[in-house]
Amino acid sequence: HRPMEIQLTDFENAAFCIILGLLSRVIMTMPVDFGMPISLVDVNMQRAQRRDAIHSQRFHFRSSRHTSQTQEYTLADIFHGSPGDNTMPGLLPLVHSYLDSLNMSETERQRLNRYLDLVAMRVDGRLMSTATYIRQFVQQHPAYRRDSVVSDEINYDLLCTLDRIEPVSYPHLRAHETRHESVCRLLLEKKKGRGRGGGGGGG
Repeated sequence: HRPMEIQLTDFENAAFCIILGLLSRVIMTMPVDFGMPISLVDVNMQRAQRRDAIHSQRFHFRSSRHTSQTQEYTLADIFHGSPGDNTMPGLLPLVHSYLDSLNMSETERQRLNRYLDLVAMRVDGRLMSTATYIRQFVQQHPAYRRDSVVSDEINYDLLCTLDRIEPVSYPHLRAHETRHESVCRLLLEKKKGRGRGGGGGGG
């Protein structure tokens, strides 16, 4: 098994945990079978690691809930359903069908829908992936020389930017600093230490 990729924000992490949990309920309670040869799973993993795989790659998936045959689909097809193909309902419609069968309040359903909407926008390209965001940040940074080298300066600016997206906390930071200032200070101190050629192990 492979752990889930950690996202930049708590909301994104929660969304992916929720969709995984709901898909497990779909598999256990609805007449679906997504099993396929492990060799095709390996192929999917290799394709998923390619640049911009969300948009550029197709993945093996069961072509029907009632057959063991597989076809190649985009992630949008797998999650939303394949246009003109009634045998591929899509994972998100199945999840919504499962939720329709539950006795939950409108408030609870709307809360879940917010997370499912994020997944829907991520898989069809309406919402940029974390990898694409970081890649574009590096490519557009004035210090990037188009040489595939991500310098300390670029790393520093990137991490400070990511910190503004999702604040992080460290218990040992100075009380008078904001979280953003603290993280940037620690990174800058580490950068200066490297510049002085200081060795020593990290804490």
